[in-house]
Amino acid sequence: MKRRARGRVGKESSLAPRAPETPVSPLQAALASRAGTILATLGIFLCACAVFWSTRTYAFLNWDDKVYILTNPWIKALTWENVQAIFTRPYFQNFLPLHLFSYLLDHALWGENAGGYHLSSLLIHALNSVLCFLVVRRLSGDAGIGLVAALLFAVHPAHVESVAWVSSRKDVVSTAFLLLSLRSYLAARRGGALRPLPVAASCAWFLLGMLSKVSVAPLPAFLLLWDRMPPGRGGRPLPWVPALLSKIPYAIIAGVLILVNSRAQVTAQAAYAHEPIRYLAVKGHAVWNYLALLFGREGNPDYDLPGIGGSAASAVDLAGLLVLPALAYVLFRWKRRLEFLGVA
Repeated sequence: MKRRARGRVGKESSLAPRAPETPVSPLQAALASRAGTILATLGIFLCACAVFWSTRTYAFLNWDDKVYILTNPWIKALTWENVQAIFTRPYFQNFLPLHLFSYLLDHALWGENAGGYHLSSLLIHALNSVLCFLVVRRLSGDAGIGLVAALLFAVHPAHVESVAWVSSRKDVVSTAFLLLSLRSYLAARRGGALRPLPVAASCAWFLLGMLSKVSVAPLPAFLLLWDRMPPGRGGRPLPWVPALLSKIPYAIIAGVLILVNSRAQVTAQAAYAHEPIRYLAVKGHAVWNYLALLFGREGNPDYDLPGIGGSAASAVDLAGLLVLPALAYVLFRWKRRLEFLGVA
């Protein structure tokens, strides 16, 4: 009787209905293979190159290109003295040595041929587009979303200034290191713990990003959000203590280099750089400009600085600092994880 009961239970359990599996689209199935990933990355790279290919024929601009390239004594020869100067002294009110080092390598390859410098920026942007695909695929768990995001990243007009203006090289270089840092950190996550070697690699990439442009400094805050919002159902968030402790190296790197650049920028001539309220208004104004550019407004490289004087326009500019955090909070409350991470 007992044996029959066991057999009956086993038979009933084997016939129990299973939860329906989520269907996999043909695109996801194709991108899941190694060949599909290679073809996707190649397509993204070529798409980015095709859109910006004409920049190879562009000349230098009279906005900063003369200071950074044509009259910059530190990039004229690939010598130890020039490398030492680049990595130990501020230049043009900033300490961004990898930004200048990229020009040193360009000068060694192309001399003062502007087309070579534009080609370098173009290739870095194409590489960033591929990295965008790999990072978004990991963040979302969906290769299709990663492909669409990378293609938009590759062709979006918001990148025109960064790619077509040689002096804006700091943007594409810092983005490359930021994406590499983020990708290494995503690879470090295993369940409820972090593997030390990928985290160390992520910190190293972050350091290189900060040496290219200090605007990558908020990355540790995003990594903390990622720790607390794991992917998939049933994913365990990283406990607060290890999550915070793992960000200490990032905070030290960011704090030191922000301090160094702040001291280098004390000599800046722009009035807003020495007035805290106006400085914040400029940053908020920039948020509105970038959001408008993101949604199709024509870009203008001649930045319009907002005025300060208690006007309603000034209040709107300052409100620009709150719009993205407010949107992120709403998405967090609605449990829209992917959208929340995107805004973050």
